Amino acid sequence: MGSALMRSWLSAGMSKKAITVVDASSLIKGVAHSLDDVKTIPDCVVLAVKPQSLDALLPEIKNKFGNKPLYISIAAGKPLAYLKKHLGHSAVIVRVMPNTPALIGKGISAMIANKKTSVVQKKIASVLLQAAGKTVWLKDESLMDAVTAISGSGPAYVFLFLESLIAAGKSQGLPENVCRQLALETLAGTAELAKLSREPLSKLRKDVTARAAPRKPP
Repeated sequence: MGSALMRSWLSAGMSKKAITVVDASSLIKGVAHSLDDVKTIPDCVVLAVKPQSLDALLPEIKNKFGNKPLYISIAAGKPLAYLKKHLGHSAVIVRVMPNTPALIGKGISAMIANKKTSVVQKKIASVLLQAAGKTVWLKDESLMDAVTAISGSGPAYVFLFLESLIAAGKSQGLPENVCRQLALETLAGTAELAKLSREPLSKLRKDVTARAAPRKPP
């Protein structure tokens, strides 16, 4: 996800010189591979690592940068209280739950900030995440679990649904490439219709599933 965000920022016109990647999984020109290589305190630090890596990483970051940067965490399951404990009570922190469509700039990210975060810093966080899609702000961090279930995990259910549609079509004799096109275009068109229509989803569903009334015998 960190790589997806970086590609989005570069596509949006951000200079490579403005981005430093630490412990990159792939070689990128101009990348620093350890905290020791970072010589200045950044304006923003994006924590795009696996949650289990944070226990060891956060104390190093705190010692290196203190409470000066805006910290943005996309590590799943790690609440603001945990991040504050390891980064310091004065740290400015935004917790984010993005999803995989961010890989193509079509993601959506739910965001929550701690009380130290100013309006300007929230705006900066929004701009950075909007390069990879849309954003929504939460008022209560307890809602983040529901967000994880809907938009964080949601793509997996969509992919499973598509797999099932394609498998059903193949079982009826349709070629796989035709099944794939039918399934993908149906999903894309239906999602767009739902976005543009003012009708409730239940009405749109009934428009598809409703049957004509049976004819009365003469």
